[in-house]
Amino acid sequence: MEKLGMDDEQPIESRMVSKSVESAQKRVEGNNFDARKQLLQFDDVMRQQREIIYKQRLEVLDSENLRPDIEAMIRTLIENHVKAHTPENEVPEEWDLTAVIDYLNATVFDEGTLSLKDLEGKDPEEMIDDLYEKAIARYDEKEARFMPERMREFERVIMLRSVDTNGWITLTRWNSFAKASIFAPMGKLIRSANIKWKDLKCSRKWWRRSRRKW
Repeated sequence: MEKLGMDDEQPIESRMVSKSVESAQKRVEGNNFDARKQLLQFDDVMRQQREIIYKQRLEVLDSENLRPDIEAMIRTLIENHVKAHTPENEVPEEWDLTAVIDYLNATVFDEGTLSLKDLEGKDPEEMIDDLYEKAIARYDEKEARFMPERMREFERVIMLRSVDTNGWITLTRWNSFAKASIFAPMGKLIRSANIKWKDLKCSRKWWRRSRRKW
């Protein structure tokens, strides 16, 4: 203002300056509106995610016997891991059976229960069937030792913990995503809007699959 020889309290009457200020103000208001709209969309996704989690918890709490779900989950876990290390485009000599043994001994069985002899010479489907049979036999032993009533309660606690853990991870991820979106350029905001709806669809599919896997 001093360079222009004008007083600080003197009103700006130049049309060019006024239009520039007005244009800048509109851009700021537009950006703020888009950011608020984006956050509202994220809030809507978060709400729907919470509803899915609450539904999962209620289904677990209302179930009298989760053993069939647990058995299905065990089979899916075995099937996925066997297939991941026995791809169709590789010959059996190239399969990583050691990885299958190490993983299942650490998750489904006790350490040292399985060895390569349990898998060698078998095709993937035979491996899955044999491993699943061994896993169910081990489950039967545990149920006989702890009594069916206690096993049902144990299953419910494990399933609730799984639902809560996965739900917390999902909500935390989206909360971080929403905060980061405030500072993202508009191009990234548009892409993130597409991603979030795909993620919600995946979440719903995951819930439907999880009922078959448990």
